[in-house]
Amino acid sequence: MDIISRGGFFIWPILLESIIALWVIIDRMIFVFSVLPSRRDSISELVNSTGHEKSDGGGISEHEGVLQKAVGKAVEQKVLNISLLRLQADKLIDEAERFLSVLNIVAQTAPLLGLLGTVTGMIQAFIRIQDLGGQVNPSDLAGGIWEALITTAAGLIVAIPALIAYLAFSRTVDKYAAETDAAVSEIGHNLSRAGMEVV
Repeated sequence: MDIISRGGFFIWPILLESIIALWVIIDRMIFVFSVLPSRRDSISELVNSTGHEKSDGGGISEHEGVLQKAVGKAVEQKVLNISLLRLQADKLIDEAERFLSVLNIVAQTAPLLGLLGTVTGMIQAFIRIQDLGGQVNPSDLAGGIWEALITTAAGLIVAIPALIAYLAFSRTVDKYAAETDAAVSEIGHNLSRAGMEVV
């Protein structure tokens, strides 16, 4: 706590950002390693089920995913609205992207807060020099220098993991989005080939 207290005012928003970033990283890790694999498997099964040369939708409506429900409803009505299916797919992608913008904000603002703390720390040091008429020793400047160094280090310590996590999660989401978009197109093609009206 002594080091934190020496970091001045701007160490506190940096610490707050670190807590937020940690929470987002944990949340997204749970999603990526627990939820996303089952989502991919479910979509793959749906594509395979629509690839059968039949139009009765066997095995489709029993699933609980939003795409599966949309396709199951289309099978019942004998018509598939591909735009509505894409809209459902977009909702899945939006869920996968949730909170990633927060990580991006933390990665960009934490170093800036650290830099701002550096500037205020150096200002304090120069004010101290002026107050003492230039007759200073290192201990007289320690407070401002502490603030400058601590906030700079803290900003980078928070920003670097946040940036790495943001890039990693974004890459995973981009791949998932491409897979989902391709699956929607393939589902429309399969159902059209099976005799269903696709609009």
